[in-house]
Amino acid sequence: RVVVQELWSVDLLQLALLPTASAIDLERADVRGFIDEVVARHSLDAGHLGMHHQRVELLERGDFLALLDEYARDAAGGDSRVVLIAGEAGVGKTALVEEVERRTPEARWLWGACDGALTPQPLAPLVDVADQLGGEIAEACRFDELPRGTLFRLLRDELNAVETLTILVFEDVHWADEASLDLIQFLSRRVRDCSV
Repeated sequence: RVVVQELWSVDLLQLALLPTASAIDLERADVRGFIDEVVARHSLDAGHLGMHHQRVELLERGDFLALLDEYARDAAGGDSRVVLIAGEAGVGKTALVEEVERRTPEARWLWGACDGALTPQPLAPLVDVADQLGGEIAEACRFDELPRGTLFRLLRDELNAVETLTILVFEDVHWADEASLDLIQFLSRRVRDCSV
């Protein structure tokens, strides 16, 4: 567990293609430095949105899967957390999360991705998730009329509105714009209040 600026805690799973892939590498850093460090060390896969990956057998990922399964059970019981999964491109970060999704069918899964364009869409992961949720948050994102803090609170309220375990996945965080990093920080500070 990593405590970031003593405001929120993060669990970092460092995936590797090395024989020591089952080791969990936890580090300390401040919020911006932490995100920047994770970003500098990895490039996330193509993304889950709109893509269906062929299921592959995960090798040397048993410890990671067990830990993520434990985290999902903890979250379902009210002990939520933020987990960052880091690793080189192609190491299987998305495949790992998709396997957890397959193993946790009772959960509501929401997927968002940061935009790798030269001019990224602000809050792209929020817009992706809002489209999946529909309702007030989707309308608010569509018309971009509300202040950022209000959008963040609408998402938090939507996450709190159901008692079902919700697993919120943001991919390609290394491409996150400042507003998306603010969203991650906002949710991370309040994640203990949700079954996320």
